[in-house]
Amino acid sequence: MSNPSIRLTLIVAAFSMLCSGFIFEKKGIVWSKLEIDFGNIYQGEVPKTSFTCYNYSDSVLVFENVMPSCGCVVPSWQRTPINPGDSSVLSIEFDSKGKSKQHSKTIAVYTNQGLFELFIKANIIKH
Repeated sequence: MSNPSIRLTLIVAAFSMLCSGFIFEKKGIVWSKLEIDFGNIYQGEVPKTSFTCYNYSDSVLVFENVMPSCGCVVPSWQRTPINPGDSSVLSIEFDSKGKSKQHSKTIAVYTNQGLFELFIKANIIKH
């Protein structure tokens, strides 16, 4: 006969080990920053920025795709694998043409080691 509390404890322990392994891999990937605030910009400006990704894991990191939440955000990234100990720059351009007021955009970075979300925001002033 099996004790239900022991079974539950084993299930929770197995789930915790599975999750901690996943989190451990993501901890090996460090971003220089997760959010950029362009502050006040004038409508039509195209500010540029970059996020640096450091691969401190024991595995090769591959950016599989980078998907911004809006067509006004144009990403540029390294298409080749990033070896352990190396870094890579993800460049971003934000086209504020036709926009006004406060804007926040998300950049989803899909990798072989999980999903990372980066953010940009700006207050766009009409002139």
